Amino acid sequence: MRSELDVLTLLLDFAREEEAVRVVSMNGSRVNSQAPADCYRDFDIVFAVSYAEKFVSDQSWINRFGELVIKQQLENPMQSGNQVTQTFLLQFFDGVRIDLSFKPLEYLDEIVNEDTLTKVLLDKDNRCGQLSPPDDRGWHVKKPTEKQFDAVLNELWWLQAYVAKGLLRDELPYAKHALMLIQDNIEQLLSWYIGIRYNWCINVGANCKWLKRFLPEDVYAEYLGIYAGADCEQYWQALSNSQKLIRRIGREVAEQLGCQYPLQDDINVTRYLSSIHESEQSVSSKRYYDSLPKKLIAAKILLFNQSGELLIVKPSYKPYWGLPGGIVEADESPVDACAREVYEEIGLNIVPELADVEWLPSTVEYPERIHFTFRAACLTTIEIESIKIDGQEIVDFRFVMPEQAYELLNHNIVAGVRRCIAKSLTC
Repeated sequence: MRSELDVLTLLLDFAREEEAVRVVSMNGSRVNSQAPADCYRDFDIVFAVSYAEKFVSDQSWINRFGELVIKQQLENPMQSGNQVTQTFLLQFFDGVRIDLSFKPLEYLDEIVNEDTLTKVLLDKDNRCGQLSPPDDRGWHVKKPTEKQFDAVLNELWWLQAYVAKGLLRDELPYAKHALMLIQDNIEQLLSWYIGIRYNWCINVGANCKWLKRFLPEDVYAEYLGIYAGADCEQYWQALSNSQKLIRRIGREVAEQLGCQYPLQDDINVTRYLSSIHESEQSVSSKRYYDSLPKKLIAAKILLFNQSGELLIVKPSYKPYWGLPGGIVEADESPVDACAREVYEEIGLNIVPELADVEWLPSTVEYPERIHFTFRAACLTTIEIESIKIDGQEIVDFRFVMPEQAYELLNHNIVAGVRRCIAKSLTC
């Protein structure tokens, strides 16, 4: 990167060659003794000119300052009068950045006096006279009035609901915009906090860029917490962090300024956002679980008589025989479902014991499912004589030897039944 002397020499040589350029001044960080002296500082240059049209119509002059990466051309009105400033923002490949403004010569007083960080580099006609040395007093943090303090604190709490609204609607750009406004106002609050600590003789830089230099480490760490990524939950966390920081710094600044901290706004907004966030978390949680894959759960039981025969039942709505049992209902355990189904289908009160768990893939007829197979003590003669079927859902039952049962049962469950019986789970 070129040195400051090299760049200024180029600029001043150009200005001397151009009759229209009468005064050259520089402002910004390169004349601010309090600013970090690094190579990234821009060259903020103003040419006071008798006419600017030629620099706008023919811009080949830009090439003499280096190899250009990109430029922006701005046209801004002067603070007084009806003339405009032509500004060229120039970024060069070697890292040099020049912001060069062409301003009407008749506004020279405004040019050299509007910014206390102004240094005259060239005055062809000795128009400027004796100027004060440049300093940053014009950039010092200004002590707010009570009205200004109240307005910022009100805005900080008011904007919280906008962020929440954007998040609840899943409108991240809307939430982002509102959060950025909160961040801007927090930076204003933090600048007052710093101003108090330095007796209002401190410059925190354009856009509060030097907050890190002047804030205590713990406060700056809290400040970093008000930024969010691209995840909604990170926005909720940033919102919560902003509330803590507003509360901490707002109270201290209010006390130092003799202002009233809006405690009731703090309490109301915090409670409101906490309530809607908890509600949204419940909805989001339900939405998440509702989106998960579903598996049908069924419970069936192996019941044998004293002869080792297996009880099978004939449903009215199926072409094949089955085991007593059925679908596990919502908020019902498999063992409770098994006991309930046995009572409903054959009228017996049985205490099931888990024998096997089997996963079955989806088929044309059935969705993916999990079968819990239970067993119980061998049925007594009295229990067998007590079996009652309703004749509607279950139309028949019988005891058969396992090999015969395999022929009658739904082929999807036969493998599991075989496995259970192979484990000597018969009587």
